[in-house]
Amino acid sequence: MWTLLLSALCLFAVKVDAQGTWMKGRGTMYGNDAWSIHKGSCGYGYIYPTDPLGWNVMAMPDVAPEYADSCGSCYEVKCDPSTFTDGYGQALDRTQACYDADASLVFRVTDTCPCVYPENAYSNKRWCCGDMPHFDLSIWGFERLASTKWGVIGLKYRSVPCDYVPMKGAPTIANPTPGEQPPSTAKQPVRDWPELANTTATSAYSGGLAPGWSDQSYNVKVLEHTMVMPAMNGNGSAMCTSTQPKGAISLKSPSGAFQAHVALELWIYMGTESALAKGETVVTVGGPQGDCSVVDLADVRASGFKPRCTGCDDYYWRFEVYLSAFAGYGPESIINNANYFRGCGGNTVSQLNYVEVRNYRSVAVDMCVDHIALV
Repeated sequence: MWTLLLSALCLFAVKVDAQGTWMKGRGTMYGNDAWSIHKGSCGYGYIYPTDPLGWNVMAMPDVAPEYADSCGSCYEVKCDPSTFTDGYGQALDRTQACYDADASLVFRVTDTCPCVYPENAYSNKRWCCGDMPHFDLSIWGFERLASTKWGVIGLKYRSVPCDYVPMKGAPTIANPTPGEQPPSTAKQPVRDWPELANTTATSAYSGGLAPGWSDQSYNVKVLEHTMVMPAMNGNGSAMCTSTQPKGAISLKSPSGAFQAHVALELWIYMGTESALAKGETVVTVGGPQGDCSVVDLADVRASGFKPRCTGCDDYYWRFEVYLSAFAGYGPESIINNANYFRGCGGNTVSQLNYVEVRNYRSVAVDMCVDHIALV
């Protein structure tokens, strides 16, 4: 009898979900209005129904603690029959909104919901300024969890791998909302999504140097304490220097740090600037055989933005440069398989051991960087 009981318990155990703790939040919807899922701030362009997760995408507020590294990340989301408030304190009863409170979908972060957005100030402040966790869900995912008549619903959510399959997936609906299809002439790009790249991030600097990394910056002066800014994640501080002409913020890596990675990610403080001028701020990697190709960040589309503080209108910008660009293939190249990157500048991948952000201006400039990682 006890053997049978233990066997039954073991069979039950394999069905237990090992994902993280559910968090409570709130969700609105977008996609069939002025805010297209194909124009997300992460820079993914057209989202194809045949992409992994299809049109189950969402925008994350730029004040969220997880925002700094959110592009391409995934969350399991389900409708939560609950009462909550908006950013102005108005109570909203959604206890009757959910089709099935146990059914869920996995959504990918492809866009930003900015707290400060003058063109839509009332609505963005209502939802995206951090009064509670919030996601702006694509209408095609939202309508599988609840009727769109509700406009906003309570949510439960948790971070999951992007290839995670929910234990009880929300079913498709009979007549989904029509959506804008990518044009037939558009070329479907290679994505930097984690389940496709099969890589994990290795931090170089996030509020402080990661273990094994060292600061080898040259022709720089440490800024006075009044200019030092807190790190994006609230722990430590960003790396801020007065960088002289041809000077660089330079980080030296431990041996083999570049192996099994496809791209370099870094966040640069831009203040209230709207663009980087060409030929002013460049990034490169290298090793004992010398520098690899230099990439002008003016030629790289920023893939994320985060305000310096809640309600601030000065921003950090996220740049992601594929390692293939340092091999001379150009800043728009995408090689999303670590096995295809063999090194650059005469260095093998295992020999690469530094990252540099250089000032190519003719005058000194204050530079702040944070959240530098190999992904």
